[in-house]
Formats: sequence, structure tokens, C-alpha cells
Amino acid sequence: MEKGSLSVIACLIALPPKGQGQTDDPPIGGGCSVFRPSDPSPVEYSRRTQLIWELTPTSAMDFDFTPWGMEENLVVIVRWTDFRAGGEFGYSPDGQTFFPESDPERVNCYRPNPEFVGVLRIAPILDDIPIGIYSGEPTYDDPVTVGDPWTMTIWEFEIDPPYIDALPQDGAIYTFTATIRPQKDHNGQSMARVIEFGLGSSTEPGYCLNATRVQGLWTDTTAEDNDLKFVPNQPGLEVYAEGANPTNYSIAVTSRAVLSASVQVRCLDYGAYGSVWAYAYGLGLARWKGTLVERGAQIPLDQRDGLDNDGDGRVDEDLVDM
Repeated sequence: MEKGSLSVIACLIALPPKGQGQTDDPPIGGGCSVFRPSDPSPVEYSRRTQLIWELTPTSAMDFDFTPWGMEENLVVIVRWTDFRAGGEFGYSPDGQTFFPESDPERVNCYRPNPEFVGVLRIAPILDDIPIGIYSGEPTYDDPVTVGDPWTMTIWEFEIDPPYIDALPQDGAIYTFTATIRPQKDHNGQSMARVIEFGLGSSTEPGYCLNATRVQGLWTDTTAEDNDLKFVPNQPGLEVYAEGANPTNYSIAVTSRAVLSASVQVRCLDYGAYGSVWAYAYGLGLARWKGTLVERGAQIPLDQRDGLDNDGDGRVDEDLVDM
């Protein structure tokens, strides 16, 4: 989601009275919508972990009977809810920093649960002050009500690299999988996208020291051949070469919109190194699974790359540039 200013407009509409002097009229009804001030279209999509900012109620109304007739009551926000999604409401002055906020009237930001992916609903919980604002007379104390939720999709796109030790093997095939979540958005539409993989590769001479394989095949290891190539003719993928060498297969694109796709990489050199990135049209670059970093999956996956100081085989989140 692009950072910008959002406003929540909460409008409470009183139901028509049944008769003069009635004081037990139905509870207030709620409505809640989220808009950019400069754009009437709702903001509907946000990537996992991104702050949702700015949530600022601008109006809420309730009407009840008093001996002086129908009068307006003030309505206040008593708390917020994300319907057990596990996030946190707070205050942010800039959409970047986040501070927990106990005063629901000061809340203007929502920090999602970092593990949450799916359809998110957030809404203010509202209550009336049962006193007519003109007469000061007591009015019916309507029950607390939840505004109509703002519904949006929290999505993620990740690439899952296989474990590859520091000594890649000539002839080995490695599989990389990129996945979009959730499967459907808040409108019930598929989140499937065309996924493109790219491969960056070393170009060490030969395949072992200076030994060279020249067979007239795409697996050759001449000076013009990359050490890593996408396997051609993979099901569901259109595989292309970049550069002057027509067999340096380094681009693979799904033939249709998908939620998940896998690509195979062939290693042609014992000293090969490189990376595989994934890009989903309309979403952007994949994050390396288990991190918040948009980067290519490394070949080899060397745990000494500075992101795994404790040696457990996983990226240390506190070392990742978020």
C-alpha cells in the first residue's frame, strides 16, 4: 500500500421513531468507510507488516427523543477492533513510526499482526453519550455498536529457496518456488498473477577448474555459457535467454496467472554462484521467505552471508533491513 492519508468517516443514522415521547428507540446503527481525501477510491490492499495509516473519524451522529423533542447526542469511539486478527491500534505522526495509544479517539494507525495474511476487517466501536446536546436532558442510552468494517486484503509474495550448500554440484537441479497469499481477496476474487523469474549467474570458465564441456547442447560450459541456467521446456513456463548466447536461459514467465509457481535451475559448474528473483505482475518483487527483504534467493544459500549469525539455518530478523 502506498503511504498516504486515510480518513474514517463514521456515520450513525437514527431509525424513525415509533411514536411521540418514545425513549426506548432502537440502538444506533453504524456505518464506516475509509477514503483518501484526494481520491474517492478506498485503499483496499496492503502488504504484510505494513502500517495502515491514517485512521481518523470525522463525524458520527445519534438522535433520541427528549421532552423537548428529538435531539442529537454526541457519539464517541470507545475502542477499535480488528475482529481478532491480532494487530494493534496506535498513533503514528508520519506513517513510519508507531506508538501504542490507549485513547481510542487518538488512534490513527493500525499495525497488523506480522504473521497475518488474508482478509482484514477493522472498525471503530462506538457509543452515545445519552444527553441531548441542546437541552441537557437525559436520553435513551443506546447499546455500544460496531461501525461497518473497512475490509481489505493483507497479502504476501515470497520465494522459498532450497538449501544449497557452499559446494554446488555440476549437473544438480535446484527448484525455487514463489507463492502469493491469500488465494482470494476481500472481494472474493483470485489473487493469482503472472509470475516472472529472473536468474543472475556467475560465468566461471569450464565446469571444474578449466575443464570445458562442448557438446553443442544448452548444458555446454564454454566461455559464453552461464554457470547457472533455467531448465528449458518447463511445464507452465515460457523460458527465455538473455544476451548473445541463445542458451543462457535466465528468464521464465508463467503462461497464465497463478498463485504459486516453481522454476528449476541447472548448475553447470562446481564453483557456480548467483541468485533467483521472482516478480508478480501487479504486486512486485518477492520477499525471501522468512524475512521482510525483497531480494533474490541465493545460490549457494550460504549461512555465513551475515544474515544468520546464530547458525540455525534461518535468517536473523534483527539483521534484516526492514
